[in-house]
Amino acid sequence: MYLSGFSNGGAMAFRLAAERADRFTAMATVSGLSWELDLQPSRSIPTPADFDTLDPEVPMRGGLKVLPWQVRSSPSVRSVMRRWAVLNGCPETATSAERLEGYRVDVEDHGPGANGGLVRVYYVHGPGHAWPGGGGVRVENLLGPNLSRFDATSAIGSFFLQHSW
Repeated sequence: MYLSGFSNGGAMAFRLAAERADRFTAMATVSGLSWELDLQPSRSIPTPADFDTLDPEVPMRGGLKVLPWQVRSSPSVRSVMRRWAVLNGCPETATSAERLEGYRVDVEDHGPGANGGLVRVYYVHGPGHAWPGGGGVRVENLLGPNLSRFDATSAIGSFFLQHSW
């Protein structure tokens, strides 16, 4: 079984994958981070993760985030993904990096690690707080502009197909 989530659902996916690693083959998150420091998956959970470099809801560099409903501090995306890689038996530092030129996307792999662990992070330049390639109504002044043609669903699906039990 595979697990994915967007925004707060992505944060939930981290927690559920860590707490019930025996139930999931892999998990994916799009524009969602887990700020919990005590996650301890019982085994490696292969993970593709998509983040936008201009996302006002999940700022790349972390720091103070001012939202209409609250003000809070958040860690940087890279620090959370490095921590998740280590929890999955993968190297903290990316083992490979490439740019998908036609899509304005940088891809970093952490792994392979222990027991087949791999954390792949897509840094998408453009869609704001959105599922890249998804549809829907956008409020650009709150979520940022959609400047990318990258399709997160296809990328996640391909990753999941490569990681099956």
